[in-house]
Amino acid sequence: MRGFRLQLKRLDRVILVGFFVLFPAAALGTWAVGGWPAVIADLGLVVAITLALQLELYRRSQRWTGQIYRQVESLFSIYGALPITSPLPPMRDTAISPDFATVLIALIRELRPGCVVEAGSGVSTVIAAYALKGNGCGRMISLDHDAGYAMASSRELRRHSLDDIVSVRYAPIVDVRVNGTVWPWYDPGELADVASIDLLIIDGPPGKLGRLARYPALPILIDRLSDNAVVLLDDSLRRDESEMVDMWLREFTDILVEKVRTEKGAAILRRTRERSSG
Repeated sequence: MRGFRLQLKRLDRVILVGFFVLFPAAALGTWAVGGWPAVIADLGLVVAITLALQLELYRRSQRWTGQIYRQVESLFSIYGALPITSPLPPMRDTAISPDFATVLIALIRELRPGCVVEAGSGVSTVIAAYALKGNGCGRMISLDHDAGYAMASSRELRRHSLDDIVSVRYAPIVDVRVNGTVWPWYDPGELADVASIDLLIIDGPPGKLGRLARYPALPILIDRLSDNAVVLLDDSLRRDESEMVDMWLREFTDILVEKVRTEKGAAILRRTRERSSG
């Protein structure tokens, strides 16, 4: 029922409260001016508005139900594609959604990456590690700005016997300079030993750090992306992430983007064969 309650947005509540508070006063006014015929007309308007609201809520509930179905369908795909040996951590909310996980699995199987770097650890780390294990090759480094969460991710990997594939590194947020502007981002020193990246997953740091918090990832790591590297971004439906992708495309003219329809939106960025000089 939590998801259904979300169908009433804040603006909807304001409109409903305002309507039911103001209508009695308006009805008294129209009765004083036009008598009972005017009041009956007002009641007809109330019925029409109520029906319209019910239809809108039904439309939203159908969309919500369809989204739930897609996530359950994606969960079946995940468990069918990967030999998962222990329960996965919770998904959705602040974690990735199952449909994003299926995109991640498909990319790892397609690319067969030797080196995966992830900004923001969590259930995506476990799923990516399973996919790499299925390929029989590839290693992964996952950065997290929260030391406690980095430890929790490491424990989760050990629980799934995947800690030999992934290294979760605590990377505190520091000031980094990109094109003359200072941004808060993971300490780049934690990736000093990484020379070439085949798949870059961007799902952190959290937006509460400030606007466009994930923007520095590509400018900082662009020179370490291999020729056929792919960048996978979660939450691309959010305004900051959408603006961030536009900034990247203006800055790096050899990047093409593919938008994938998922619950939170996914963006896949690939390099064209000819790299730009800037």
